[in-house]
Amino acid sequence: MNLETLVEPDRVHKTVYTDPQIFDREMELIWERTWVYCGHESQVPEPLYDEEDVHTTLALLRPQLEFGQTLTLGSLTARAERAGHILGSAFLVLTAGGERIVFSGDLGNRESGLQQDFTLPPEADAALRQAEERCAGLPGVTFANMVLPGAWPDGGFDLVIFSEVLYYLGIPGLQDSARRTMDCLQPGGAVVLVNWRGPTDGACTGEEAADLFTAACAPGLRTTKLVRAEKYRLDVLQLG
Repeated sequence: MNLETLVEPDRVHKTVYTDPQIFDREMELIWERTWVYCGHESQVPEPLYDEEDVHTTLALLRPQLEFGQTLTLGSLTARAERAGHILGSAFLVLTAGGERIVFSGDLGNRESGLQQDFTLPPEADAALRQAEERCAGLPGVTFANMVLPGAWPDGGFDLVIFSEVLYYLGIPGLQDSARRTMDCLQPGGAVVLVNWRGPTDGACTGEEAADLFTAACAPGLRTTKLVRAEKYRLDVLQLG
């Protein structure tokens, strides 16, 4: 495998993060030849932080930036919105030169009673613009930022792909997306599901997500291919 073809100055192919052969080479050539020592577990206090620590930290930040409040720094504006993981967690929206950049990890699980509700992040203009520039001139290619399943693209489709997103929609949202997929799929169309088989912080596992989606599409869609690799599951469903 030629790694140079996977790493470019402005982007890295996702295979670098998912291919088991690359992982094995990294472990052998880097990690197994180097000591990575942080300290003994007995030296780590338990817990690492508590609710009082969170409130103390927020008290230092809140005079500068509340949730939803815009802070102007010259030509740059910043806004923090709730991310929902723990008390006080946020994603940051930066605006500069008429474009927005969103710094965000995973959002909280809507169905968890232990986590706060979260604010949906705005579209990241830079990412959409880059995608449109790279695909300029290709017939029938458009890009849109939507929040599923409340929003859905118009028209009919020959192919619908869900790649590592189903378990973040919640069970009702996943089932609703399956029904919407059935409504927009053209005769003879296909659906491809790609789901991570490891732990998720979504509403279900990748295996459960694939099974729930497939069940919600039955009997209209039939499974024509099922692949269970070590770290992912791939389903191909065909209409008719």
